[in-house]
Amino acid sequence: MISRCRKCRMEYEAVFGDDHICPKCRREIEEQFDRVRAYLYDHPGANIATVTAECEVTERQVLRWLREDRIFVAGNTGYILKCEGCGKPIPSGVYCPECAKRYSSAKGSGFGMNNQGAETGKQRFAVDSRKHI
Repeated sequence: MISRCRKCRMEYEAVFGDDHICPKCRREIEEQFDRVRAYLYDHPGANIATVTAECEVTERQVLRWLREDRIFVAGNTGYILKCEGCGKPIPSGVYCPECAKRYSSAKGSGFGMNNQGAETGKQRFAVDSRKHI
């Protein structure tokens, strides 16, 4: 199936589950992620403004990686994501542990959450070393 890349608008041969991003743009996004991951490894606890400026990535892309559970807000600092089930602040992913448990038992699949309680403060980010290092 021919699709149009949502980033560069070029047509390409799509495969199921490719999120409408061509292979060239996907490589660029992965290179950006590698820069962010390396930066966070060297600067644990960096805030989103610093990460976006130093790594030359958009805040939107960082938020996408948070939702995808590829990076997470470190410690119990102010979380910027909200659970899609109950609205509780979460460090990464889509659901808080309670909603993930409720939905996984209802649907029979897990969500792989890595969440903790929320407090106010600046957002700090880290890489989940179990997944990427």
